[in-house]
Amino acid sequence: MLSPQKSAPFVTWTAPFVEDGDFTPQDPLAVDYLNQQVGLWLFPGLTTRTQRPQYYAMVLYGLALVEEAIRHYGEPNDDRTRVALFERWERLWALGVLEHHGGRLARGHLDAMRGIRGVTRAWRGGEGPLPLDYSLIGRQNELGALGAYLSSLRHYRLVVRGDYRITPLAEEIVAAFWRDDVERISPLHQLALTALDRTKDRIPRKVGRASLAGLGRRARLTSLVEGQRTAQQGRLYDRLFAEAPDPTTHPLSLLVEAAAKDEVTDSETLLRHAMEPRWGELDDALRDLLAFAIAYGDAARLSLEAFNRVYDSVLRRGWVAPSAEVVEDAFDAELLTAWRDAASAFLDAPLVGRFRNLPVHAASLARLLGEVARGMTPPQLLEALLDHHTQVQTDRHTIRWLRREGDRLVADLTRYRGHRAEAAFPDFKLGVVRRLLIDCGRLPS
Repeated sequence: MLSPQKSAPFVTWTAPFVEDGDFTPQDPLAVDYLNQQVGLWLFPGLTTRTQRPQYYAMVLYGLALVEEAIRHYGEPNDDRTRVALFERWERLWALGVLEHHGGRLARGHLDAMRGIRGVTRAWRGGEGPLPLDYSLIGRQNELGALGAYLSSLRHYRLVVRGDYRITPLAEEIVAAFWRDDVERISPLHQLALTALDRTKDRIPRKVGRASLAGLGRRARLTSLVEGQRTAQQGRLYDRLFAEAPDPTTHPLSLLVEAAAKDEVTDSETLLRHAMEPRWGELDDALRDLLAFAIAYGDAARLSLEAFNRVYDSVLRRGWVAPSAEVVEDAFDAELLTAWRDAASAFLDAPLVGRFRNLPVHAASLARLLGEVARGMTPPQLLEALLDHHTQVQTDRHTIRWLRREGDRLVADLTRYRGHRAEAAFPDFKLGVVRRLLIDCGRLPS
């Protein structure tokens, strides 16, 4: 999870996109990272990974199950054991969901979990037992359910800060994990506890009255909506939104609900309509926050659009191009006017000082936008844009994509594809909130 820090040596993205990962396509100006930082101001407890309420419940149940397993099996009472046992629960859960779907669950399906490729490789049809020691995700500690949701759970005070134990706020969610009207001690719970016996490396498809397919049916990501589990949806909504410990998450979630009912779903339109104010008055602090998000979003989008045009020109000219020709290709009057106006609005926006103080990349982008707002010539703007790109790549400790070589530009990285489409206005996690609200029963699916 990206979270505010007092200091950070650098942030780096050097790997290509991988199916089980959370990498976004490489970002030449670090606007994706900065979008997420501004998004944290809006929704401090959410990330681009925390999209499903049932995942919150699955992690909480798993952490409670781990504590029981430590006592039941005499396991070491330490965090290393807790993580190992939780990962065993996550592998069981993934197998159960896949078993419920008969072994066919494509990426993009609403029940598809983190690590869908790993569990698909491990699953076999038939009636025999299935392995519990398979590799779900290559970088499990970062990309598995615990890595994705733990910081958020701690923000919402559902898990003890700095620990892996649930708090009393999570107990009702855990107790109702399998169904609302039954105690947690159930056949499915016994199956889950059996799977945490580390002396065994396989799990039968049936244990007593419980089946692996039944576990998957009850615990899958769509179970809240398709099972019409309104009480559990309400508990999760209360914890994530209505009773959120920060001042912005709940009022902004209400704006997302109101916008969705008006069929407004894209972030730019939503934010601009909210400022009118189309869906009710905003307090001063929230108004300042949204005003900055709009100003930043405009400036970041146009900066990325400018880089994309430069990059596209260099690639089209054979990866080496005269700077003067690139300037002519990339910087037309319409872009220059819009970029200058957006940069000026950004510099005048509330909270720009807070933005400059973000750990990495923000001060450099603000410098670039200061140059743009001053009305520099197109050749000077190209130099300023490349200076920011160079600073970003220096912070990441990796190569520049474009570099100067005399009066020419040379592309050293040629696999970027973002330049093929128009740069987009940042989502700021509004899509994440919408997905959570759908699963919590607040919006139609």
